[in-house]
Amino acid sequence: VQFTRDDPMYFTGLSPRGALATLQSARAWAFIQNRQYVIPEDIQAVLPSVAGHRLRGSAEFSGQSGEVLVQKVLNAVDII
Repeated sequence: VQFTRDDPMYFTGLSPRGALATLQSARAWAFIQNRQYVIPEDIQAVLPSVAGHRLRGSAEFSGQSGEVLVQKVLNAVDII
């Protein structure tokens, strides 16, 4: 979430509601996977569906789709 707000590539970063939707979706994904806890891979699995339509690129990246912008987030943010 913070990456999308700080990086100049994004005109609008992920909003608080977008962050909550990502968390709720990741919880549901974890439940489907028979777990009661969320792991980073759950976030990675749901982020394209949840955030793809919410992210807007800056003027330089305005022609890129939401899926491309989400993939850039997934590639840039380290998972510890």
